[in-house]
This record gives sequence, structure tokens and C-alpha cells, in this order.
Amino acid sequence: MKRTKLTTVVAALAAAAVLTTSARAQVYTAYSSGDALLGFEQAGNASDYVVDLGSVSQFITATTPLTFQLSTTDLSTVFSSSWASNSQTNLVQWGVVANDQGQTVSSNTDGNSIWYTLGETTSGTQTKAPVRGSSSALASISNKIQNLDTGTNGYDSELSTANANNAIIQSASAGNSWSSFKPGVADGQVAFGIGTDIEQASTGATGPTNSDLDLYEVDTKTGSNQPADYLGYFTLNSNGLLTFDPAGAAAVPEPSAYALGITALVLFGVLKRRKSIQA
Repeated sequence: MKRTKLTTVVAALAAAAVLTTSARAQVYTAYSSGDALLGFEQAGNASDYVVDLGSVSQFITATTPLTFQLSTTDLSTVFSSSWASNSQTNLVQWGVVANDQGQTVSSNTDGNSIWYTLGETTSGTQTKAPVRGSSSALASISNKIQNLDTGTNGYDSELSTANANNAIIQSASAGNSWSSFKPGVADGQVAFGIGTDIEQASTGATGPTNSDLDLYEVDTKTGSNQPADYLGYFTLNSNGLLTFDPAGAAAVPEPSAYALGITALVLFGVLKRRKSIQA
């Protein structure tokens, strides 16, 4: 399904307003059930970077784009100043996962739901919606996401970075790290038991700033083998601005579309005036 990429005033203003912020005090991070975690990894890198984006419910109910400013200082510390480059041998990859074990985050979920991204093969073209698995299959995936959240060496109660109170730098080789669940397609592993393309496009040819990630909600309420719910898609720019465009948001016309529309109105007005004069 081809779609027009959304360009929003909110995202443009946020990108223009990116300023260097003073370092924040380090705190022990706290995960809440239903929070969405954004993970970054790079093949061969000793560390991962994980950010808590807050409750996944915001993506379920969003009707306008949401933006999140990530710390480029952190990203550069972990992956070097070229973290956003798409010409590296080993590209930085990113993805989002969530679950809601024991907690219903919205009226549409059942406490046994999971959320995850799929990388678009062609930027701007939505991926094919995955099908809902059995209750046991979803429970297995949910348990792995929960270990990333609250397991030993996972996100919960780890010390935050000095630049972002909702982000941690973790050892990629540690148990329950982002990398330990094999999210990257480079090694062909099955990420969280989901698949091999929850991060980048399945071609393996795209990095963080030219890849789109589609977000899906998978639950058992409508039975197995039914398409998952498409919620929208994530994009990321080199200034660390993460944008989520919800599926229900109206597309903003491109400038060329505005120009065509104005031209059509002018021509319509001229033709109408000619007819009135001739009459």
C-alpha cells in the first residue's frame, strides 16, 4: 500500500528548535507495564542504546504526529558521530517493541498484547501486516519483551545516561540486552521470536535515517491468523528527532499539490467569469 509521507509543521518546528541541552542527573530508570522501548544496536558494537518512549497507548490513540527528541550526544557516544550515516559498513539499526503483561493499556487490548515494528523494504510503502499467532506464541514473545523490560540487565532500574533520564547504555553481550534478542537482520536471527525485520528494511540496505518502521498491534482478541492492527510509522532524522505518524492522520499536501490546486481555482474563476460576460 503506497502512501504519501507526512510533513508536519510540528515536526519541522521541533527539528528547527533542536538545541544542546544541559546534562541531566543520572537516575535509576523505571519501566511501567505497557511502555514502548526503542532500541538501537550495531553489529560488532559493544553497547546498545535503549529509550523508554512512554506508554504505548499514546500510539494507539494518536490522531496527529508525535515527536520525541533523542539525545544525539548519547547516540554519538555509543555509535560514534557517524551514527546517522547510511554509508557505514555496519549500519546502526533501530526498532520498537512493547507488551502489556497484566495490564490493559486501552479498551482495544486484553493484557496479552504485543507491539512491534517492521522495517519497510521500500520507504513510503507499508509492510504487509503480520498475522496474529496463537495465545501461546504471543505469550512466548511477550515474555521475551518483558525480560528486556524488567529482567536482569534489562531496562528497568538500570542507571540512566547523564543526558536522558529515560535512556540507558547497556552491554550488548549482557543477558536481556537489546542485542541479546537478536533484532538485527545481519545475523539472520529471529528477533524476540517475531521475525528478522523488526528494525531496518529486510533488504539490509538502509540505516536509521532513511528507513521507515511500521508499528503493529498484535493481540488475541480477534483470534489467530487475522491481520494485526496497523497503527502508523516511525521515522528518524540526523538531529535525533523521532516522529510517529499515526495511520489515521490526514496527509499534508506537498507544495506542488497546493500550486496545482491554486492554478485550478484560478482557471475555474476565469472560465466562470467568461461565461457570465457572454451571458
